[in-house]
Amino acid sequence: MTGVFSAIPNYKRIPLTQIGYMNFPTTYFYNAKINPEYAKINRIEETRGKKVAVMGGTKIYEDVITKSGGKIIKVSSAQKVFEMLNEGTVHFAHSALISTLQSIEKDPENKDITPFKFNITNLVSGLIFREGVNNIKDDFLFEVKKLYKNGILHSIFKKALLSIPTANVESLYPKKIEVKVNTPQ
Repeated sequence: MTGVFSAIPNYKRIPLTQIGYMNFPTTYFYNAKINPEYAKINRIEETRGKKVAVMGGTKIYEDVITKSGGKIIKVSSAQKVFEMLNEGTVHFAHSALISTLQSIEKDPENKDITPFKFNITNLVSGLIFREGVNNIKDDFLFEVKKLYKNGILHSIFKKALLSIPTANVESLYPKKIEVKVNTPQ
């Protein structure tokens, strides 16, 4: 249920609507056994010239890395990200914070994978709709706003972050729900 216009190929040519309803925290990981000196890195700019594994379709994160002088290696799954980190074929990797931390905890092979101290960005996420599905979009927006107003969305979000002791739910929880429209060029 995540949507970012720029992650869609040729998005500038397609009539799309994006409903943003929560923040999506993201971070980068390295292998602490292979690269213990990375513990001193505090900013993405300090990773200049490094090889970075990213999941395919995360264009916005690729841009952050390449603008900082990193070299992108696209992979097809989170498991492949972990394999590359454990083998030392990449210097570090990108993945979504919640799902990645849970995957690391479940697999003992990933015990040396460590998140950097910095979170790169919080993206508004939600659902992207093509033009012509206004009824579905409006129904979805109505239901999400209802969950938002009665506190259920906050409760769901809080439970999702329980396994991450350092997560600050209030700072990640959305301040509002937005609708953005992409008009084709």
